[in-house]
Amino acid sequence: MASFIGGFSIVRGQVRDERFKIADSDAEAVRTPGARWRDGMLVIRPEDARPPDAYPDNRLQDKVLSSAFQGRCWRLAVDLGPQRVRLDWPEAPPVGASLAFALPPDRCVVLVT
Repeated sequence: MASFIGGFSIVRGQVRDERFKIADSDAEAVRTPGARWRDGMLVIRPEDARPPDAYPDNRLQDKVLSSAFQGRCWRLAVDLGPQRVRLDWPEAPPVGASLAFALPPDRCVVLVT
């Protein structure tokens, strides 16, 4: 299960060749410039989520678990394998729907575990 710090989501996984692979997930690895081989935790800020075509090499997809209107956007809870992340999104997809999104590589920070 992902951890939450404030609005941030922390996702467990491993870096190889500057690409982060989410633990226990079929998701594609995302680019994490400057990160070296190691176990780590990817920090995902809700406001960093972008449409999937914005960064096609950093695309993730899984199921929407919940949505809540935050005034300027919808805060979604999305599964990434057995882990969960929070994302800010312009509309509310139906619960249970698949959501594809992308992360800007320069915003992908990996913490060492």
